[in-house]
Amino acid sequence: ASAQKFATDGEGYKPCDPQVIRDRVG
Repeated sequence: ASAQKFATDGEGYKPCDPQVIRDRVG
């Protein structure tokens, strides 16, 4: 659900950078 929220936000979202997502998720 978190990943989807970030995707919807589109704020610095990078589907090609799982590391970035992890950093954002904390």
